[in-house]
Amino acid sequence: MITNENLDKQYKIVLTIVLVISFSLILLLFFYKPNYNKNKVNTNNKNKFAIKNENKSQRVTGNTVRIEGKDLYDTCASISQIAYPSTFREDRPNAVILVRSDKIEDAMLSSRISHHPINAPILFTKKNSIPESTLKEIERLNPEGLFVDGNVKVILIGDMGEEIKNTLNKKI
Repeated sequence: MITNENLDKQYKIVLTIVLVISFSLILLLFFYKPNYNKNKVNTNNKNKFAIKNENKSQRVTGNTVRIEGKDLYDTCASISQIAYPSTFREDRPNAVILVRSDKIEDAMLSSRISHHPINAPILFTKKNSIPESTLKEIERLNPEGLFVDGNVKVILIGDMGEEIKNTLNKKI
């Protein structure tokens, strides 16, 4: 039989459970610190910017996409593939910006010109050669050319070797 005493006991039990769960959730919200240091940057390597991802299964989360490659050149090509899928004409960039990998400050400065109207990804080269992944990415992108500058398709930032210019003239 249901009496007021039984209802009061059940009410107190339910209220206690709700308070404990609420308090636990509040603690979790305010004091939970996820470990964002899973990707470690290794600067002692020959390649200045090798990023090691220790958690291979967690690449895409609700707000982030982790982009990686075996070296700096592959990583830049992967970033370019996500930013410029090149499946339609509207997705293709107008040009490609090439910067030497040992001149990171040039790459930082060239990021300013990569936006409208150039709309160009930044890819890295070696001092006197273009890595295969960079060449494949330039071919995949097939830049349209800048109509303002006489259909320039590749912009070279910094002092590039003649071999790079010759390779680009043959490929494009």
